[in-house]
Amino acid sequence: MYYTLCKDGDFSENIQSAMDRGVKMIFIPDGEYTLNTALKIPSGVHIKASYNAHVRTRPGFVGLSVISNADTVNGNEKITIEGGIWDGNCGEQYRASYKDSENVSILFLFDRVRNLRLKNMRMMDSLCYYVRLFKCVDFEVSDIDIVGELHPMCQDGIHMNGGCENGLVKNITAKVSGDDLIALNADDDLTFGQQMGVENLPIRNITVKNVSSDNCHTGIRLLSVDQPIENIKLENFRIGYKEFGINLDATRYCANFIYDPADYPEGVGKIKNVTAKNFSMWNVGKRPKKPVVIFNTNAENFRLESFKRLKENEPKEVESETLRFAYIGRTSIRGDVNKDLENQEEFKIYDNEFSELKIN
Repeated sequence: MYYTLCKDGDFSENIQSAMDRGVKMIFIPDGEYTLNTALKIPSGVHIKASYNAHVRTRPGFVGLSVISNADTVNGNEKITIEGGIWDGNCGEQYRASYKDSENVSILFLFDRVRNLRLKNMRMMDSLCYYVRLFKCVDFEVSDIDIVGELHPMCQDGIHMNGGCENGLVKNITAKVSGDDLIALNADDDLTFGQQMGVENLPIRNITVKNVSSDNCHTGIRLLSVDQPIENIKLENFRIGYKEFGINLDATRYCANFIYDPADYPEGVGKIKNVTAKNFSMWNVGKRPKKPVVIFNTNAENFRLESFKRLKENEPKEVESETLRFAYIGRTSIRGDVNKDLENQEEFKIYDNEFSELKIN
């Protein structure tokens, strides 16, 4: 039996007090609601919002996250949030810089949660990441529609940091994104405000499928310098991008370089057993010389299968290769293209379609 929130009084206080006194099933009816303070969700709570329940962050909100699990140090389990419209209201928030750790306002932040479910919801106008996961295990993020039109700096869609394992992310659509629509970052710049509390750790056993956007910054990033990213299945992406379709740049083109190349004469990264299948991607023309796939990270058994670059969707000013390899150790490419790369050798592929490429 759900506890139904009434529309009277302070919404944040009503929902938080219900959870704090042990209510586990909460229903939010259609209506307009304002989050005045951050929500901290305990273990075992299931929040279900009606389709037109619009939960909006108040102007001038200050904090690392808008919604998080209650115990980000020791962890929680069995948390579900579904339905509704969750609005970061970033047009009425302020953040000074990437380093600002006070006014980050990650819309959903979950650290050390087992059995997390986020599903069937619309998200809009987050000031920073829409979803940040760190050390989450056995999780599912599904049927998410990012409907906002504002895209400030560092506005990732679904951002998975180190320690995430056994996860499923599926059916993600976005009108726009200010940064990576999907990110798997085993290593990251821990000086940034949005990385408060994060450690660099392995990421393993993640499936991401059915992802689409006609105008995102980057479709998917895999960021590994020292920590491994292993056993990843990526399926059914349809992406129009500004920066890269698939980004393995190891932060070479970011605001902050997170390692010294002199310390890694044979390149960085520990990516293993990744399959990217049924991808359609195109450059929307904001940065016409950016390739679809940037490969600056060492990988073992990375496969591209049924990959298409939709040149017919690109403006005429786009002049870039489809894949660019650089700054990595000795690498073999097999399949539709066969090439052995020497250490640090640059290689570009201009073909627009591949049935299979195997990179080792």
